[in-house]
Amino acid sequence: MSSVASIFMMSMGTCTILFFVCFMRLRRTLPTTEKRTFLGIAGDSSFGVQLILSFVAGLLLVIVAGLALELIGSLVLYADNWVSPLIEETFKFAVLWLVASAKMRKDLQNVSEARQTSFAIGSGAARGMALGIGFGLGETILYALDNPELLLLRSVSAMVLHALTGAIIGRFTATIILGKTCWRCPIMILGAHYLYNFLLLQEFPFSYFVFLLLYLLSAITVRFFSFQEKV
Repeated sequence: MSSVASIFMMSMGTCTILFFVCFMRLRRTLPTTEKRTFLGIAGDSSFGVQLILSFVAGLLLVIVAGLALELIGSLVLYADNWVSPLIEETFKFAVLWLVASAKMRKDLQNVSEARQTSFAIGSGAARGMALGIGFGLGETILYALDNPELLLLRSVSAMVLHALTGAIIGRFTATIILGKTCWRCPIMILGAHYLYNFLLLQEFPFSYFVFLLLYLLSAITVRFFSFQEKV
């Protein structure tokens, strides 16, 4: 169990470091006049609190959804490798929209027009990543309740996957708020999740291509937190 716990903590550490790097890139994107406190950006000192709330929302979402599906006898449906990605990512988008969309619109008023696109995408991705980390943590706990060995398998990569797809959901949310469309976002989200599930089912060494997938997804996601002219 000690080795399982160590790997679990390593995965949480990976998510935390990834989130910290992305958040600091977002802060550097904005001029000094548009950021005030360490955890606040665009003059909003509560941004850090909003990220914590997004994390808690993601954690509660997967726990409530998992318990509800178990009560109605649909856990088999949820666990299906081809059904669960659609359910999970749809729920994550719905909760992020409910929790953050109004505040994201309001925050745009504190940013210069030249930086609004960059800020909307970056702040949306940050909220989505926080929600994804919470979701990944809750899902991992649920899977590991009856089978601790699953904790070893899932904690290595699942939380990172949910953090990254959460960031893309955040970008998708931001583009909607900006009055634009990013149809490649849901394609990337579902494509990455389906490919992840497919690779996990493969024999060694092909299953290890999961880490290549996560690396490529990380390289794409980190770009959301720096200045962009286009959506």
